[in-house]
Amino acid sequence: MAEVQLIIQGGTPPYSISIKAEGDNTERCTDFDYASYKAAYNPVRNGQVVNYTVVISKAGCEPASTTFQKSCPVPQAPQPGFSITAVTQPACVGNTPTNASASISNIVNADRYKLLRDGSFVSGGDCTSPDGIWSGNSGTVLLPPPPVGQTWNYVIRAFNGANCGDWFDMPVTISTPSCQTPGPATPSFNLGITQPTCTNGNLSNAVLNVTAVSNGDRYNISEGSTYQGSNDCVNPRGTFDSTWVDIPVPAPPAGESKTYTVRIWKGTNCGDWLDKSITVTSPACTAEPVNPSFNLSVDQPVCVNNVMGPATLKLSNITNGNRYRTYQGSSYQGSNDCSSPEGTFSTSNHSISVAAPPAGQGQYWTVRIWNGVDCSKWYDRTVEVVSPQCDTPSPDILGVVTVNFHYDNKPLQAYASRWNPNPPQVNYACRYMIESGMYAGQSAITKHGDESQRFIGGSSANDAVLAASFDSIGYPENPPAKVFNRMMVSCARLRARGYTGVVSIALYVTELTPLITQNLPFWAMGSQGTQAGDLVATPRSNGSDFYISGTTSTSKDTGQVNVPYYFDQGVEKLTARCFVNLDTNKVTLQLV
Repeated sequence: MAEVQLIIQGGTPPYSISIKAEGDNTERCTDFDYASYKAAYNPVRNGQVVNYTVVISKAGCEPASTTFQKSCPVPQAPQPGFSITAVTQPACVGNTPTNASASISNIVNADRYKLLRDGSFVSGGDCTSPDGIWSGNSGTVLLPPPPVGQTWNYVIRAFNGANCGDWFDMPVTISTPSCQTPGPATPSFNLGITQPTCTNGNLSNAVLNVTAVSNGDRYNISEGSTYQGSNDCVNPRGTFDSTWVDIPVPAPPAGESKTYTVRIWKGTNCGDWLDKSITVTSPACTAEPVNPSFNLSVDQPVCVNNVMGPATLKLSNITNGNRYRTYQGSSYQGSNDCSSPEGTFSTSNHSISVAAPPAGQGQYWTVRIWNGVDCSKWYDRTVEVVSPQCDTPSPDILGVVTVNFHYDNKPLQAYASRWNPNPPQVNYACRYMIESGMYAGQSAITKHGDESQRFIGGSSANDAVLAASFDSIGYPENPPAKVFNRMMVSCARLRARGYTGVVSIALYVTELTPLITQNLPFWAMGSQGTQAGDLVATPRSNGSDFYISGTTSTSKDTGQVNVPYYFDQGVEKLTARCFVNLDTNKVTLQLV
């Protein structure tokens, strides 16, 4: 810093003073003391004599200029320097002006500053007691405002440490507006913050928590410790109708901080407002491994031909997982080595076949999945596999034959199944007769599941073979509409000594006339020496189901019973069973 004494003739202050070095267009004048008429300037410090030009200007007058020479020694330390990139003038809070501020950039060889006004340090002292400290190549200087309606000329002087002999000056002019007297509705509020958090390497937004609001219903925000946003309260950033409002703001980069200032107004009175500032600090944030997840269900095992099939564990909605192991148990106790898994997958659904437990028993299975080879991140789910009972007939049960009758005039069908895995070579035949005018001699006995195969005799390893016919005998006198009034069942002697067989016939009756009482005769007839006995009908308590049983007698070839059957609307089912014991030549017929 240097000074030059000026003698100015003509004109009255204030003046505009410019000082520049020869061959250099940099403005070097930093201040002018009207009391002493001394102009302060930043000299060229090169140890040589430098020519300077002083230009004095005033509105309405011709400028005047003069030159002088000055030699300044080379500084012992690097010369400080900086630039002023923006100046925020004072504003009014009620009738009180706020501080002005200057945004500083391009700071070199300087870490502190002091303010001068009218040639003197505002706070006194020297560079060892600075007005502010800078860190880095940018910063902010707060400038106390002049009284309302006045202007002050400041000089910001930069120093490098405690070297008070080398400095750099930049002038700045501050003017305070005419502040209005605040009305009765000046806002007030508290300002808190919900800091950002890190989840799997992602930073959440911060939230500015405005609470305890009085006389405020709209807001705006700006970055920085002083409000730099619009003062247009008619078109604010947001409004609210309670005593609080949450304002989400972007989080700064991980590990960094950013300051926000909130301004609150009441209605469209843009002259009454209140500012508060708060700092957002983001935590250090790195991506954490993500736990996998999935759903688990089971397709239970099925018993087919006395053979229990496997169960299928079904994994669905898999996220963050690509490999698995299974364990028999309600909790996973297996290996946690995910580098050599039991299996891998690349889709969101996967199926695993597992052995079924014995028939009628259950077994828990637990599936653990991992995400890649990070064995510390896993997820387990458990499901119970339950095997059904296998319908294993006793060795003396040959099979079951079922005949279905309908009123839709479709062909009647019958099928038989024999579940003995090693059946003897047995031939048998059953004859079914339906007395009804609706059917006339229809006959169709086919292999179940393959209607291209028709049988009338012989034997098969998987299907019992039978012969059957359906005959029309005609209606009885005054028959009820759509009613099967008689069914005759005859079972031939089974062609294997020491073997007891069971044959069942099911009759389905639909679209029945309500509450019609009709005798329904049943016959059990012996064949090839087999004799039938007396059959006794025992009605159930509800009057619509019947059970008929009887024992054989050597004195009779046939037995007959008339059963009072009460038809009702809906679907009814009658099943007749013919039991033949080849050792005792006994026949039993049951209707259930």
